Amino acid sequence: MSEAHGRQRQFYRLTLHQRIQHTLIMITFALQVLTGLPIKFAEAAWSYPLIKLFGGVYMAGRIHRVSGVAMFLLFLYVLSYILVTVMQKCLIFFKEHPAEGVGDALVKIIKVVYNIPMFPRAKDGVDIVDALKYFFFLSDKKPDYDKFIWKEKFDYIAVFWGCPVFSTTGPLLWWPSFFANIGLPASAINIALIVHSDESFLALVVIMVWHFYNTIFCPEKFPMHGMLIDGLISEELMADEYPAEYRRIMTEEGDEGPSIVKLDE
Repeated sequence: MSEAHGRQRQFYRLTLHQRIQHTLIMITFALQVLTGLPIKFAEAAWSYPLIKLFGGVYMAGRIHRVSGVAMFLLFLYVLSYILVTVMQKCLIFFKEHPAEGVGDALVKIIKVVYNIPMFPRAKDGVDIVDALKYFFFLSDKKPDYDKFIWKEKFDYIAVFWGCPVFSTTGPLLWWPSFFANIGLPASAINIALIVHSDESFLALVVIMVWHFYNTIFCPEKFPMHGMLIDGLISEELMADEYPAEYRRIMTEEGDEGPSIVKLDE
């Protein structure tokens, strides 16, 4: 870890815009879980008090549906945000490296997308192997992580699987009579119920076991990762968790760089 004149740097990893996105997804997901679980486990002792907390079955159902619509709209917004970001990066790249024909333009677009920090790369496979070696005491060297760890990419990309599943099966359960009247077989609605219920429970387990540990309960971040509040992480945590990016930034900035380092989106 490097300190300039006894100065401890901080690294600005999440913008306010990105933190708002995360907060809204967190709220809508929590409402979905708290109003949906009592239906899946209706015979459990805790289901009735939880439903009562939300105003009874009718009101809990309303909250579940409204929060589901809100989550779907938020998902569309995040998709738009990503698309605009990719377009901006493509325009910058094309300005510096003009495309020579349609084929060359497609290759350059693929290159831009591949180099987006959250996009899965071949290095992630290497990092997973290195992580498994470290976890099973086959190596004493931690993976040389870059801006985003494969675990963080998994969390992020999972949204693009879960939300479409919820958004597809949810309306079938909301208006089963309508879809039955237009010819959808009853078996499709039953399948939608199973998929919607089990995918929701799977998402909850992943969040509670995987995501919560990585962002809250691991010793380095307990009781909570402050990055969700101000977007900043300490130099010590940056050097430990993202060593490859930390070395690159320190090489570019030097010891006389700013006390708060803003990272590229």
